[in-house]
Amino acid sequence: MCQNIDNVEALINEAMNLLMKAKKQIKEKESKIKKKKVCLEHKEETNKTEEVNTYSNIYNIINYYQKYHPLSMRGVKKNSGIIKKIKARLDEGYKAEEICRAIDGQHISPFHLGENRTKTTYLQLELVVRSGQKIDQFLEIFDRPKTSTLKPKTARTLNAAQDWLSDDEDLQPVQDNQRSVSVPLQPLSKGWAAK
Repeated sequence: MCQNIDNVEALINEAMNLLMKAKKQIKEKESKIKKKKVCLEHKEETNKTEEVNTYSNIYNIINYYQKYHPLSMRGVKKNSGIIKKIKARLDEGYKAEEICRAIDGQHISPFHLGENRTKTTYLQLELVVRSGQKIDQFLEIFDRPKTSTLKPKTARTLNAAQDWLSDDEDLQPVQDNQRSVSVPLQPLSKGWAAK
């Protein structure tokens, strides 16, 4: 009978040890679950913050575009195509400031302002955010050194004026022996001015 009691005590001790190990494992799993829950909550908050920042950037870009076109894009809905395209460019890594500079580049491009074969202007925001290549194209235009783009006829006139001003013969100072004579101006008669 003593052996049975010793066996029972050993079995009870073994069962108690197993219960303690199980309890320890349960506590470890509960703490891991709590940590994951806290991480997920933080991630959700971060995602919400990022989403708010993203939509804030999107509406800042639209407001910047409206600087050039005040009457356009007044009722843009959150699920519209232009919002999706701007969001896609922001997700690609473009910053809102870069997209705004691209808008400026579009609005200084002679071709997009209508100096093209069809005299058509291409100033839609959708064109800027259509792809990353378009943003890069307009950023390149914006970052180019600013030069005046004159039409050929105006450029010829300007060159001729500069040549005339630099011509030495035309701008020689008057010598003392060639004094100019001042002639008093006579007022026009009333009859002559009325005609």
